[in-house]
Amino acid sequence: RSCYVLKKCDVGFVCINSSSLLVMDFEGKIIKTYHIPHPSHFCFCENEYSNLIALLNTSGQLFIVDMQTDLFTEIKIQNTGEGCTPVFFNNCVYWADWNGKIFPYDLSTQALNVIEDLTECDVMLGTLDIDKDNQELYVTLLDRKDNKHYLMCSNLKAIDFQKVELPIKKGTIVLGVKCEN
Repeated sequence: RSCYVLKKCDVGFVCINSSSLLVMDFEGKIIKTYHIPHPSHFCFCENEYSNLIALLNTSGQLFIVDMQTDLFTEIKIQNTGEGCTPVFFNNCVYWADWNGKIFPYDLSTQALNVIEDLTECDVMLGTLDIDKDNQELYVTLLDRKDNKHYLMCSNLKAIDFQKVELPIKKGTIVLGVKCEN
């Protein structure tokens, strides 16, 4: 089966192809299909939301899929585009679009916010990750003007991003950030 992203789950696997999110058993048989226009990235929501999948499509729209109840919700977001893989933490789904906005969507209150908007800075946000122990958010970005790579970090309790230039040569793409200690 051709797919863009494949992740293991309790019942088998979850994958996305060009038009759907598929839940398959361990033999590869499709259990459930959720039709989503141009899906791109997803994450599992852990803790009390363990049956939920948060998925983004190439138009920057967020979809919440409840595998237990088959409830399928689209959260419409204005003036956004495709972005990075979402990350679940503390009842929120976090992600960044490639135009420079960083979003949390709170699953319990259904509130969507923009915690950082860099659209005027001509940057492309790349990868987002959260250090759950320290409650810090990390985002990589490419400044399109000077073609330099940066790491932005902030504590989630007091959003105040610090930007640090990364020692990466021109043309290299930062694929991910994982912070330990």
